[in-house]
Amino acid sequence: MRRILFVFVALALLAGGTTGLSATEDPARAIARINGICTAEVIRPMLAVTASHCVGFIGGDEELEFVRGHAIITVEGTLVWDSLWFDGDTDGLDLAFVQLAQPWPHQLRLARLLPSSFPTYGYSVSAALGSIPFFKRLLLVEDMKHVSGLGWVLVYRGDTYPGASGSAVLDMSGEVIGLITHGYSAAHPPVLLGAAVGRIATALRDYDRRGRMVRCGEKDDCAIRREYDQP
Repeated sequence: MRRILFVFVALALLAGGTTGLSATEDPARAIARINGICTAEVIRPMLAVTASHCVGFIGGDEELEFVRGHAIITVEGTLVWDSLWFDGDTDGLDLAFVQLAQPWPHQLRLARLLPSSFPTYGYSVSAALGSIPFFKRLLLVEDMKHVSGLGWVLVYRGDTYPGASGSAVLDMSGEVIGLITHGYSAAHPPVLLGAAVGRIATALRDYDRRGRMVRCGEKDDCAIRREYDQP
């Protein structure tokens, strides 16, 4: 059973363009719809990041759909890291890594630092649930705050669409500064929350140093061991 916690109904549309997202290539090339419900981003040739509540169980199959023109390219993947099973500091984490069955030629870059001051502007790039392949929307990156039950997260203001959970927020140079994992549509404009790039880097370091997460049996609540064999 999928852990679908994010249900977000957009209240209005913001005019959005591609200016400033990337100096060399459209970042949407690295964006995929995952499991038909959320957004994932390729950050290494064989590794994608998304929100934890968008995926199934460790070792399970995940399906990513990339849109190229009128074609949909499906790439299979395996869930290899999930913050629900992370035994370190989970403050601000709602992250998962999916190992792709084949390399993808386009990846997003992670920013080394957060913006030097808030508020500032960024863009979200997310897969759509309908016939339009993806949306890019201007967001106000308001601040980094501690939110009860979520920890330290980036706070955004702006409109998005169902399926935006797990989508990247990029700065004006096209680098990832955070993800969108939760939304509150009652606010005007809606409030969006998600892990900052530093937390993504923390998760990557754990994955690199300790290996992928592997279930020790068939039960969903089974203990997790680590296995260092990722490509």
